[in-house]
Amino acid sequence: MNIYVRTFGCSANIAESEMMAGLLGQEHTIVTELSCADLVLVNACTVKGDFTVLREIRKIKQQYPRLRLVIAGCLSPSLRQRVTAIDHKTSFLNTHHVHNVCQVVSAKEPVQILSLNKKPKLALPRQRKNNAIAIIPISNGCLDHCSYCSTKLIKGQLVSYPIPLICQEVSNAIADGCSMIWITSQDTSCYGKDRNSTIIELLEHILDIPGEFTVRLGMGNPTYFKEMIPELVEILHHPKMFKFLHVPVQSGSNRVLQMMNRAYSVEDCQRLINTLRVSVPRISLATDIITGFPGETENDFEHTLRLLQETPFDTVNISRFVPRKGTQAYTMKKQITGSEKKQRSRAVTTIVHTNSKQLHDLWLDWKGEVIVEEQGKEETSIARNMSYKQLIIPGHHTPGSRLCVRVTESTVHHLKAELVP
Repeated sequence: MNIYVRTFGCSANIAESEMMAGLLGQEHTIVTELSCADLVLVNACTVKGDFTVLREIRKIKQQYPRLRLVIAGCLSPSLRQRVTAIDHKTSFLNTHHVHNVCQVVSAKEPVQILSLNKKPKLALPRQRKNNAIAIIPISNGCLDHCSYCSTKLIKGQLVSYPIPLICQEVSNAIADGCSMIWITSQDTSCYGKDRNSTIIELLEHILDIPGEFTVRLGMGNPTYFKEMIPELVEILHHPKMFKFLHVPVQSGSNRVLQMMNRAYSVEDCQRLINTLRVSVPRISLATDIITGFPGETENDFEHTLRLLQETPFDTVNISRFVPRKGTQAYTMKKQITGSEKKQRSRAVTTIVHTNSKQLHDLWLDWKGEVIVEEQGKEETSIARNMSYKQLIIPGHHTPGSRLCVRVTESTVHHLKAELVP
């Protein structure tokens, strides 16, 4: 059977698609063109609502009405209902049952496997999207109860995977030729809280593994990172670590953070970010901001703008609040209008673009080593330096190769560089 895999969402979802493709590839053929497929496996993400996934599914069924559908990933009840209305023969496989994908695909009747499962998603065959990058899941679920988040409803409470299993997965990836290791989970900062361990201990074990590789630590909440600032600074100085951290602040208003059930203050975030800026030279910092959370006043929003002006980030992922069924925020009063969310999003974007350009300008004329990530457009390649800055370099180069470059131009989103001896 020819199977086409379509992935939405975060790096954890990409990793799960790689695993499912690896398992299916032992018995079937994974194809890269939808027109060649007998079955489509859609790995869904409902973090930003069901609309994007549903639009893709409708498009697929309109073009190829006879194609079988299997929907995997973070599946909300509303998404399942809407997809079933499009095609009642659709099978469903939630994020906890990646290892059961062959059973679902081979079933002659529609199947639904939706229960919770604590089995680690490790030691499974892979068909990697990029052979230079290994995406390593270290846990499932989280410890928080954010009022707007539907992912917790799907993934449940934190289950951290054993350090030896994770390290073996990393060792296997290095043996396969991967030069970049992405450590991923719903929240990397709380890793080990259920196992009397920490994310720092895990990273120390990973960094002791022999080989030439560089580690990118995935998104972690301020809630737990604020408890380990000295240790975090020390580990980010390791030569095998990208000097990069993604810390989702979400709002610059303590009142809104309380309504979101975020267990930290704006001052906690500023302390963390300012310490990292001073203690880890040239660190790149990313964050997330939600605009238009229910009850967010103009004064609350001004606090968010002020935070971004006083504590600039290299990258900011901006989301307009989307109410998700089953969450506390879905029924909150004082919902913000769509036009107001859009206006606030634009105001954040203006500040973010200004900050990003100014921070990128500091890299002009920098010389150093980069790792090629993938081929780009028009005879270029995309590379990363040790601060995980994206650089566009001339020519097509092998992903994973290391080159010396000099930065010649900065833009809002990336740097441009030339090769140097």
